Order: sequence, then C-alpha cells, then structure tokens
Amino acid sequence: MNKEKEEKKISDQELAIKKKMAVFISQNYENVETISFGNFSQTKDTGTWHIVTTVNSNSLIQFDLNNLTKNSNFNISYNKETFFLEKKKQPGTSLNLDEISIDYGGEKHANR
Repeated sequence: MNKEKEEKKISDQELAIKKKMAVFISQNYENVETISFGNFSQTKDTGTWHIVTTVNSNSLIQFDLNNLTKNSNFNISYNKETFFLEKKKQPGTSLNLDEISIDYGGEKHANR
C-alpha cells in the first residue's frame, strides 16, 4: 500500500473512532451542543492511544484506546474541576448527531 493510501486509511479510521466517541458523548450526557476533538497521541511505552475532547467549550474528556480501529473500545477519564456535563439518568440510544456542532480536528461539521 502506498503512503498516501495508508495515511487516508488511518485518517478514515480516526474519523470513524471520533464519530463513535461523539455518539457516546451525546448518548450519555445532557445538553451537548459542541464537541471539539484534539489529535490522537500514543504512549510509546504502553502503545495506548489518547485523545482529549472539549464539550460545550468547558468540559474536557480524555479517551484512552488500545488501538486505532473503528471497533476498538475506549475508556474515559476527566478531572472534576474541568468537567461540567451532567450525566443522563437513562443513556440515549440515538446515533443522530445533527443537533451538535462537531470539530473532528481540521474538519468542522456544523450539523445544525
């Protein structure tokens, strides 16, 4: 596979993962209006991947993954001092992100 195709494949995988994370946020937290993704970074010692996401311009969530595949599971962590979202009493099931403005990192999607 040439380098350009390999980079596109990685980019497509990263976008699919970020969309999965956006759905998770919208299903689990109240009043989500904006989501902005940072860049993935990898810890060389463990091989795990991390990305920090800003929700509604004031709440930071870190996602941790073992690998960058669209089927990978993730863990979340946040600092209570920089996290102001309210968890939904009952998680939603909708996959619709149309009401949320999302910046996937270089690709801004205003879905409103």
